[in-house]
Amino acid sequence: MRFKTILAIETSCDETAAAIVKNGVKILSSSVATSLDIQKKYGGIVPEVAARKQVEFMIPVLKDVFKKSDLTQDDIDAIAVTIGPGLMGSLLIGVETAKTLSYIWEKPLIPTNHLVGHIYSAWLDKSEKAPDFPLIALIASGGHTDLVLMKGHGQIQKIGQTKDDAVGEAFDKVARILGLEYPGGPIIEKLAREGNPNAFDFPRPMINTPNFDFSFSGLKTAVLYKVKELKSYELRVSESDSVIASLPTAGGTIQDDKRSPRRFAPRDDTQDPNVIASHKVARQSGRLSKKLISDISASFQQAAFEVLVKKTLKAATEYNAKSILVTGGVAANQRLKEMFKQALSEHARVIASQLAAGEAIQDGKRSPRRFAPRDDTQDPNVIAKSEGVQRPHVIASHEMARQSNSQLSNSSTLQRPSLHIPPLSLATDNATYIAAAAYFNQEKYLDPNNKNQLGKLLNLQPNPNLKVEESWQ
Repeated sequence: MRFKTILAIETSCDETAAAIVKNGVKILSSSVATSLDIQKKYGGIVPEVAARKQVEFMIPVLKDVFKKSDLTQDDIDAIAVTIGPGLMGSLLIGVETAKTLSYIWEKPLIPTNHLVGHIYSAWLDKSEKAPDFPLIALIASGGHTDLVLMKGHGQIQKIGQTKDDAVGEAFDKVARILGLEYPGGPIIEKLAREGNPNAFDFPRPMINTPNFDFSFSGLKTAVLYKVKELKSYELRVSESDSVIASLPTAGGTIQDDKRSPRRFAPRDDTQDPNVIASHKVARQSGRLSKKLISDISASFQQAAFEVLVKKTLKAATEYNAKSILVTGGVAANQRLKEMFKQALSEHARVIASQLAAGEAIQDGKRSPRRFAPRDDTQDPNVIAKSEGVQRPHVIASHEMARQSNSQLSNSSTLQRPSLHIPPLSLATDNATYIAAAAYFNQEKYLDPNNKNQLGKLLNLQPNPNLKVEESWQ
């Protein structure tokens, strides 16, 4: 027996969410309340504040989803709830609410992994068909950066993760360094549209390591040092202008064109004269100009996303994935979507040429080395500079093609993975994907004929450190 209509509750962070979903794909209703406006005042999530607001929001949110769906408790087959990972106080609110409703209404309780839920957002996106297995999922949010191989429902293997900061966390910290508001992701994306992504050559940590792990702490620190350097330069320019302007000369004051323009020139990682010129605009008290902040935002974002794209495409090639799924709050970033689409388009072009080459190779007419992707150097930076722009996400697609050379003897294994990036309403925290994950994995978590299991579920406790590959047991 499969439970079809599921009420889900999600309280892993600062949102309080509930949803009713049928058959894991049809959203009957959804409601989300957030304490973000309050959290902005503190520059980040205060766990105690989040939990207190969730106590306040929980009942109104539940009433809202029943009102929107025009359903009653009798129409609900089962209740799903996020049991981790997340903030302990917040998780407790959702878990205790779900346990209470499960007991009173005599409904089965399905504990659900929040990270697995993110993956199932793709099954709720009506703009495209569901992903095919095997798939590679990149979960990129404020708290997590994981690469997951999924061979089927309930068959999840984590193949990579961040070693330090999550990518969304890095965005928040860089925003704070730049004096921007919380959360950092949306404001950095907005400023980056006006900036030059090649203005600063920030590091791409672990981009060429043989594994699928990430690291963003060093990138964040590189931004911090660059900001300190630029603020110091602008303060020196401001002080220098004041001193030089006060010096008496035969002509009054020393003219700007008589001073050496290089004395206080900012150290810059680009040869673009327009960028260099814009960075010479100084402001009092060592504050950065809007142009500088935009360029730093764009350069940081580009560096972080190039790592995400390259590692994800590399994993898709190694595991011959049919689908790539990008989800989590960071997936809402339009620039990240563009980079994935560009890389996959380039990969498709290379794959098409390889397929043609493979057919000829099988006929014994050509050398397989002759048709390897053209590459004038082993240094990705040289390749990028030859095009006048850094494009490691495109270079990554060439590396995918090179890795596929060993598969040319069986050209049917070469394919372009389909790309799935759910819309903002599904990618960010909500309860719809918790219901979807519960529906497709309910056999793994719940045996309706096992009465002892019901007692175990009613003693369920949240696990704030739950891993993506772990269940509640």
